[in-house]
Amino acid sequence: MTKRIAIFFPSLTAGGAEKSALFIGTILAEKGYTVDMVVARCRGGLQDDPFISAHLVDLHRDDPMLALDRYLGYLRRTRPDLVISLVHSANFISGVGMRFFPDIPVIVSVHNTLIKRPKDQWWIRRWFGHAPERFLYRRARFVQTVSDQLADQCETLFSVPRERLYVTYNSASGPGTSGIDDPDEADPTAEIEAASPYILSAGRLVEIKGFDTLIAAFARADIPANWKLVILGDGPLRPKLERQIERLGMSRRIILGGFRKSLNTWMDHARGFVFATRGEGFGLVVHEALLAHLPVVTSRVPGVSELVGQGRFGRLVEPEDIAGFARAIEDIAENRLTAPVSAAFEEHLDRFTPEAVAGRYLEMVEAAIGAP
Repeated sequence: MTKRIAIFFPSLTAGGAEKSALFIGTILAEKGYTVDMVVARCRGGLQDDPFISAHLVDLHRDDPMLALDRYLGYLRRTRPDLVISLVHSANFISGVGMRFFPDIPVIVSVHNTLIKRPKDQWWIRRWFGHAPERFLYRRARFVQTVSDQLADQCETLFSVPRERLYVTYNSASGPGTSGIDDPDEADPTAEIEAASPYILSAGRLVEIKGFDTLIAAFARADIPANWKLVILGDGPLRPKLERQIERLGMSRRIILGGFRKSLNTWMDHARGFVFATRGEGFGLVVHEALLAHLPVVTSRVPGVSELVGQGRFGRLVEPEDIAGFARAIEDIAENRLTAPVSAAFEEHLDRFTPEAVAGRYLEMVEAAIGAP
């Protein structure tokens, strides 16, 4: 009988972890496994994806932390051969599930840094530290991370033995990612004058992504007035960011472009990519910018620093350093910061190809439960 794998994650928001879930599901289905895409709530930018529609199990809960009863019911009815959970809240519930169904192996997938400012930390960790997860994840078959630096954090904070840690990077193209253009989306030149060069950034509009820092840095940068900043993505901080833009008098120069299924066309027209995040596990949009051969500026945080070769292939700036990001934006505008071009850079990118990433995921799954 074909082995069944459940991929459990909170929602269909088109973030890096959710795109990874879609990528994993697609390659496992192609390999011959039966795949269930189990979400707490079917909502977000990926909900119309054909693969999701064909494999969806919706638990109809707004928060995975409130979905334990339905998640356990799914495990009881379906008895999957393996669960792969992604994102801290789904990981926590899958950890609880291991106590009820210890015979169902689980891979816990960690996609974001465990070390954050207290105000940015998940409430469980803010109140109780990492002890609850350290207890729950002891039974996990593997803990998978998206960078070596994040694996180090899991080894230290979750007390996961090195032999149970798998590092599997994200991939910016291939099945189930944003690497395919959507013909229904507008060309950026329809919204930005052709004569206006622009800096691009993208991500969910939440505190940890640091868009307030980026907006302040762009306003401070001494660059020609025809330069613009385009930020793609949606989220709860949009009204606050709009007020900040208005207060700085930058309404004509800073564009909040909303959610886009693909960044490809926007990358093609951009002069550079700047990402002022306060914390990441990997930074899928930074990878996309590197593949687009853009000059890249990003925060010096675990995961993303690794992605840009610790500064060899992009400028690293300390988080919340408005002046540092402003100088980097000026360097892009003045062509003092350019895209990396070298054999070493191409070799670096080979680690993140869809084929390499897919092979690593399949190796991990087969180590956990065997072939389909």
